[in-house]
Amino acid sequence: MAAVVVPTDPSLDPTQLEASLRSSLVTYKLPKRWLFLQEIPRNPQGKVSRLELQQAFFEDLNGYSR
Repeated sequence: MAAVVVPTDPSLDPTQLEASLRSSLVTYKLPKRWLFLQEIPRNPQGKVSRLELQQAFFEDLNGYSR
């Protein structure tokens, strides 16, 4: 799992990202799924909340939220 925040281009789509990454990554390293969030969730200490990221990913994957 990898996460990136792109605050300047909200119209970015997975097709454009994949096309750009194909020139620098081998196929097996390309993401199979994309999840777009407004911001990366953080815990009270300001660190990235991996648990919340994983939950958001799996909720999107399963098509529902808990």
